[in-house]
Amino acid sequence: MATPDDALIQRCRAGDETAFEELVAAYHRRIWNIAYQMVGDSDDADDITQEAFVRVYRAIGRFREESSLATWVYRITVNLSTDFLRRRRRHEAVSLEQVDADSHSARHDPVAAGSPAGTHNPSASPLREAETAELRAKLKEAILSLPDHYRSVVILRDVEGLSYREIASVLGCPEGTVMSRLFYAKRSLREKLRGYIEG
Repeated sequence: MATPDDALIQRCRAGDETAFEELVAAYHRRIWNIAYQMVGDSDDADDITQEAFVRVYRAIGRFREESSLATWVYRITVNLSTDFLRRRRRHEAVSLEQVDADSHSARHDPVAAGSPAGTHNPSASPLREAETAELRAKLKEAILSLPDHYRSVVILRDVEGLSYREIASVLGCPEGTVMSRLFYAKRSLREKLRGYIEG
């Protein structure tokens, strides 16, 4: 059964620049959010998002449609994010000063996991808002501390709302592996956030 994405893919393959702009508009926010949740920095998420769409543009003619367009674009984004994290870890292993600077920045970054920078609810009490900001900062820190393969599952399931089958397709692993990784990731997050969630 044909989907709206099928027509979009065909238009992109035919060189319709407007179609590619529509594709970017449809997926940009989700792709940026996945990248941001994976790497924890908005500038790096911008770079990864741009590179993801460059790769989509270059490869759309070879897209075999064995999975949905969304799954394919998510897979590209997760792979780029994972590659970025590997490069960053190699760089950090060389520069201990950079490790100290990055960890200080992560501890004090007020941007919440899953929410845009600058989000503010004027009706919330200052105390409640401070507590929420602290919890969000701790949640972001906890998610970023997960191993990449756990982090990607949590982001795709709990932030993006993908099904186990869709996540398995994005990550190229069995559904059972997705469920197992999600179980261990959530257990790890509960342990890291125990003092904030239960108290």
